[in-house]
Amino acid sequence: MATTTKPFVLITAPHALQPRGRRERASDLSARETARELNRALHEASVPTVKLEGDVIRDRCDLNRAGTCPLGEFQQAFDMALARRPAYLVDVHSYPAVVRWRLPTRVSAVVLYNDAEQRAEADALVAALADANVLAATVAGEPDVNYLLVRARAKRVPAVLLEVNESRSSEEHTRIARIVAQHVKRRLSTLL
Repeated sequence: MATTTKPFVLITAPHALQPRGRRERASDLSARETARELNRALHEASVPTVKLEGDVIRDRCDLNRAGTCPLGEFQQAFDMALARRPAYLVDVHSYPAVVRWRLPTRVSAVVLYNDAEQRAEADALVAALADANVLAATVAGEPDVNYLLVRARAKRVPAVLLEVNESRSSEEHTRIARIVAQHVKRRLSTLL
């Protein structure tokens, strides 16, 4: 993890690890690449970042759920990064095409929130995606379940949980990551 003194964006992909040769789903299959592309786009926009990827497979330990596993490297690194007061948190996940989120149409991305403040952040990101012609929706998450969002709220760090549809092309994932990066950069100018 690089040390920064400027305000930075914390990017997490807790379910990024997919062991080679494993047939059944062990991770969010597109989260790692989307998080890496978001990181790259923010760096190109001169926004410092800290990116954390999960270090265990999801069925062994759900890294963004409090109390589901012993405090490991990912959660320790997350807590250390959060203690440095990031300007923004983007928690990156992906979902299989069969998941519909109780929405009337299939979308390319979903932004989850836990409370009214996070909903405002989620709505703003969905609006930015819609302005770029990406089908996206805001969806209520389970309150106080996502460890990363709960900890961000406690530290008063603006946060969003981005879920990207795995059935979309890698070009679409890259496009979504770049739109998110542009949105976050604009958002930082109002926060700092």
